[in-house]
This record gives sequence, structure tokens and C-alpha cells, in this order.
Amino acid sequence: MDDAHILILVGGTGRGKTHLATALGLVAIHHGKGVSFTMQLI
Repeated sequence: MDDAHILILVGGTGRGKTHLATALGLVAIHHGKGVSFTMQLI
């Protein structure tokens, strides 16, 4: 987690994308990293 990366999660409704993104964000925050979370509906 030393480098910044953009993560894009793609999948069907109800597959856990938001849950996974939130969990990864919390881990990053616990390691002192900044987190930005956005959703794009297409």
C-alpha cells in the first residue's frame, strides 16, 4: 500500500462491490492512507 492506485470494481447488482471497496478503504485508513470513494452509475 505504498503507491497510489485507482481501483475499478465492475460486476452485477448485489455482487459485493461496495462492500469490498469499503473494506479495502478501511484497511487503507487503518494504515494511515487517504481514501477517496466515488460511484459512477452508467
